[in-house]
Amino acid sequence: MATVAWNPQWEPCRNGWNGSIYSAPIKNTENQYFEYNVITGNGEVIIRQPSPPSFSDLPEHYPSSDADFLVESPTGTHVLYEKCVRADFDPTLGPCLSDVEFVVYDVVNNTEVESLASVDRFLLTGVDDLNRGVSSGGVAWSPNGRYIAYSGVSGGPGRFFDLAMYDLQTDSYPELDFLNFGVDYWRPMEWSPDSTKLVFWFTPGDLYPDDTTPRDEAKSFAILDIATNTFKTPGRAFSSTDRPFVTWSPDSSGFVFRDSNNDMYFIDAVTGASTVVDSHVIEIVSWNEFEPIAEVTK
Repeated sequence: MATVAWNPQWEPCRNGWNGSIYSAPIKNTENQYFEYNVITGNGEVIIRQPSPPSFSDLPEHYPSSDADFLVESPTGTHVLYEKCVRADFDPTLGPCLSDVEFVVYDVVNNTEVESLASVDRFLLTGVDDLNRGVSSGGVAWSPNGRYIAYSGVSGGPGRFFDLAMYDLQTDSYPELDFLNFGVDYWRPMEWSPDSTKLVFWFTPGDLYPDDTTPRDEAKSFAILDIATNTFKTPGRAFSSTDRPFVTWSPDSSGFVFRDSNNDMYFIDAVTGASTVVDSHVIEIVSWNEFEPIAEVTK
């Protein structure tokens, strides 16, 4: 099946799929995996980056709840974690409930990069001080590790848009100006594979007056184009009583999701236009691209 010879001493374990790649950790090795790409037909042995520092290696990493908040960058070079900056804090007495910061940490150079500004702590971690669920976690790293999109504090009375972003490359916070709707952080934000676009969900309210979707089920989405700092919406709502997961195409041209009626929609990432491509869909597993099979002639 693969173009790499299998070593008889290898033993696969805990195998699984990552998009179009079948991955099998190799027993009795350190961080080695055998991966087979069903698109290219190639297999290889890889050594993955080590995990981020342990709990004790990160400065003042004392979570404010039982949920140990630490989110690793896809590149493996940085982590976002919860740091207690209270001088008199005693970790033996319980969680750090005040003076908490969310820090971007460079695990390669062991340096603190940034303390994120205007963070909504509860939405970011997904739980409140009583460990009650309040979101699915309001943070998303871009695949290239450059951007962190996260739940921020809205701009004041009458302002509800609460998405913030930090750019590690420029050490800046892009100004995001969307419609005055709060992001629905029960539904995960999803970056495109090329890190140029971010899709997030919101409750549209009266935004689409001609839409017939039941109001208590209505959800819509916005696509943020990072390069132009512009947003595209589909111009309609979707029935979504559960939590739809977006599956991007490998070329970042669009994505699919399943609504509560089990219809699968394709969304054009440039225009925001939606098209029903299938119905009676139970689950979207992954998006794979295959080379066309040559026509067989008799």
